Amino acid sequence: ECDRTDDKHFRIFSEQVTHHPPMVAQYCESSSPDTTPGEVWKCWQEFTMRSQFMGVYLDVVPLGIAHLVFPKSGNHYTWRKVTTTVHNVVAGKLWIDQHGEMEVINHHTGDICHMKFVPYSYFGGGSKKVKGTITNENNQVKWVLNGTWDSTLEGSRVVRESTTKGKSNLEIEDSKVLWKVNPPYPGSENFYHFTQFACELNEEEEGVAPTDCRLRPDQRLMENGSWE
Repeated sequence: ECDRTDDKHFRIFSEQVTHHPPMVAQYCESSSPDTTPGEVWKCWQEFTMRSQFMGVYLDVVPLGIAHLVFPKSGNHYTWRKVTTTVHNVVAGKLWIDQHGEMEVINHHTGDICHMKFVPYSYFGGGSKKVKGTITNENNQVKWVLNGTWDSTLEGSRVVRESTTKGKSNLEIEDSKVLWKVNPPYPGSENFYHFTQFACELNEEEEGVAPTDCRLRPDQRLMENGSWE
């Protein structure tokens, strides 16, 4: 359980409900200083996976579905995650790739976002590219998306759609940044590339249960760098 209502205006609860196969149930909700929890947005998901070791790389296929609801507007989104491939499992430097197709559906409006995570190609280079479109309930393309899954995603609104010799042509506005990754925390390469938020999860806190793992003396010594 992580309650950051006071400073981050969200709280989250996760539980590993089975060990074999590993399955997690998760619920999260947000608030603002003048609303109660759950009124800004709420998100929940169940997550498990199917994996396959191929000798030099590992394929992880996520199973389960995620929900995101904005109560004020009524917008209710669902999506499923794409495949993750971990390369150089046995030897060499580990690196990962995300690939596959994802559909983000707005069940309130009927809008659908079709996204394709382009797989790595030896001849095409390490792409990390993501491209896609957003269509309305009438299957008309309203937005075009382009970017990479590890740095930035941009969107361009469609102004006009025409057809020439059976081929659809889209006239789009200038693109604008929809998402951009936060820069790495200084020195993160020395602690497993954890984000600042991930590191804060190990900070001591008053009033917790005596079984809280942050109270373990071995963990506190490790946090303080007292390895011996």
